[in-house]
Amino acid sequence: MPQRLAKGKTLDSAGSWLRMAWARRRILSCAFLSPKRICGINSHILPTLQETPMTLAAHPPSLDGLLAASGTGFDANGNDFDILNQALSATGLTAALADPDAHLTLLAPTDAAFIRLAQGFGFTGTDEAGAFGAIATTLAGLAPDGDPLPLLANVLRYHVLGESLSRTELLGRQSVQTLLEGSTISPFGSRLEDADPSFADPVVQPGGTAASNGTLLTLNGVLLPADLPGNGPAPAPLPTLAERLAASGTGLDANGRDFDILNLAISAAGLTEALDPATGAKTLLAPTDAAFIRLAQTLGFDGTDEQGAVDAILGALGSLAPDGDPLPLLRQVLSYHLIDGKFSVEQLRAEGSFEPGGLGVPLTIRGNLLQDADPAQPDARFAPGQTNIEAADGALQAIDRVLLPIALDLPPPSIADVIAGSGNGFDFNREDFDILKAALGVAGLTAALDDPEASLTLFAPTDAAFLRLAHDLGYTGRDEAEALDTIVQGLAALDPNGDPLPLLTTVLTYHVAPEALTAKEIREAPEITTLSGLTIEPFGSRLVDLDPTLPDAQLLRGRADLAAGNGFIQAIDRVLLPANIPEAAGTAAPAPTISGLLAASGTGFDSNGNDFDLLNAALQATGLDTVLADPAAELTLLAPTDAAFGRLAKALGDTSGTEEGALSTILGALGTLGGGDPLPLLGDILRFHVIDGRSSREQLFAEGSAQPLFGPELEFRGVQIIDAEPRATSRFIAEGSDQFAANGALHAITGVLLPIDVPLI
Repeated sequence: MPQRLAKGKTLDSAGSWLRMAWARRRILSCAFLSPKRICGINSHILPTLQETPMTLAAHPPSLDGLLAASGTGFDANGNDFDILNQALSATGLTAALADPDAHLTLLAPTDAAFIRLAQGFGFTGTDEAGAFGAIATTLAGLAPDGDPLPLLANVLRYHVLGESLSRTELLGRQSVQTLLEGSTISPFGSRLEDADPSFADPVVQPGGTAASNGTLLTLNGVLLPADLPGNGPAPAPLPTLAERLAASGTGLDANGRDFDILNLAISAAGLTEALDPATGAKTLLAPTDAAFIRLAQTLGFDGTDEQGAVDAILGALGSLAPDGDPLPLLRQVLSYHLIDGKFSVEQLRAEGSFEPGGLGVPLTIRGNLLQDADPAQPDARFAPGQTNIEAADGALQAIDRVLLPIALDLPPPSIADVIAGSGNGFDFNREDFDILKAALGVAGLTAALDDPEASLTLFAPTDAAFLRLAHDLGYTGRDEAEALDTIVQGLAALDPNGDPLPLLTTVLTYHVAPEALTAKEIREAPEITTLSGLTIEPFGSRLVDLDPTLPDAQLLRGRADLAAGNGFIQAIDRVLLPANIPEAAGTAAPAPTISGLLAASGTGFDSNGNDFDLLNAALQATGLDTVLADPAAELTLLAPTDAAFGRLAKALGDTSGTEEGALSTILGALGTLGGGDPLPLLGDILRFHVIDGRSSREQLFAEGSAQPLFGPELEFRGVQIIDAEPRATSRFIAEGSDQFAANGALHAITGVLLPIDVPLI
């Protein structure tokens, strides 16, 4: 079937895509766009390519092969593994990492990590050879016979696990045994706790690289199997959980992120002894003050102050108690937030199920959600930026709702309740609905969304969505209150009387459908009439509004079908516009196409590895820049940076260190594979980076896979992009990398994606 490319436009397949076989792979045919010169292998070149065999490796390299390929010896690149290579060679441990029958995890410190260790030993330089020498000298001073190699070998064995683990699997463990006999490592968050308290614990970097005999995970520090003498004083002891809570605030106040109410509740319920360090390590799932206020509002409280919330909660619990005493039930609720043992968020997710507080009531943890015993209320989530807080007697994990060990049997919250409970006022959390809540209040529409007799669907723009609209209107900041002011002023400028409310009301009612619709029903609907009387046209997850210039809103995957008592909330990534508001307000600038974004990123070949000079040149050489400049298209470009192309060129043998040299090396290799003409294969590789439709980073990873315009499906797993080349280093989309264009989206990625297993030279 033809793929939908844009309104009234299709992508026709004039052939099949590249087929691969293990022993002998040939290019049989390819997918075409129109014209063929741009979008496929030219027909006059195809016979030549069909006769060109591709001799490809059947397996990725072993762990020692990955290390060997990472660098060419001591140099100024702190991100490869030259020092680790040298240390393994000196101790004779390289063979263990070459064993084809092994299944290992290599925790690989970068050269920069070894340099920091050497500096901790007193080394004052920054060169790799000097750092390796300083480490060897320090270990020699600790060895009874002055030989550093046995101690160095023990340090290296401490970096190898006897099983192949992904980063997620490793960080989900509470303890892992290393190949150094009797020595373990304790993951916590993204850190690995070793036996030396003086040095900062190493952090496992995102991603990982698969080898034929295991997995390589990169560390930013060196693990130490013992407390080495002379490397600084021991750190100050951590505060206890009770001290963490006490230090978070100064009493009931207006700060919703601290734990004033939790502190007060623990004391009132007589649970202080449960946090005594003598009772053993605990993990405290700590509701913030904002979480307690949400609970109070669910119980009927209509204020936002902390003291009022406390009074409302105690009153409600007292009404549920046979004798009117709220404290026993409060004690049960608080006990439900205490888990025996010290757990990071990653370990909680891996374990999945607990019975906190000895109550016998299950608590299920799935991803970011904590599912308690009350199915009618929204599940709690881990609070961003307030997790994995270590204490002397355990760990504190902040959560955004109070966990309930019983069902309160309350009526489900209305759409207005859910929006009101999503945040605690203007803040730095871009994923909640603070601006929408304020706008609804200004327009007097909160009551309509609170009506228990209604059946509605609210297309709810996140705070990030409103910020995008404010930026379209000329605002350049990041403050949520200022963003709303900018939008209101823009609407006022369009009203003859300078009154923003009529148009604000139209914009907001344009986000409400007069029936409860699931995301599936929305995608299947030809159009949706809103309370404003105007329509929205769904196109897959895209909602086509009445503004022809700005990108359309998308339903946010993972945040669909949020049920309320009077309908559904569907979170969206842009504000729906019932007219071309930026143009009418005189603030609209033509949105650039994807080609325009690329062209604006740099000024030609240079030493900046973070722009797209090489990608620009490749697109122009193949003519694909015109496809990405098509204003009628809807595409997502996974855009390798210049540094990404440089890494591919280095794997292909480039030693120039320049962008011109990298492009020359890549074209030469593709020419060898393509019978002398590199451009058809280059075009295929570039189309492998283009996906039909506009998707955010979150949407790609939520979906899990996507079909590019050429080649096999891409997988989006964890934080990695998985292509057809098993030996290439991991590819990632940087968090917050979304760049939206008039015709789609662009995401910078850290590696070039390959649609076939390319023979690395």
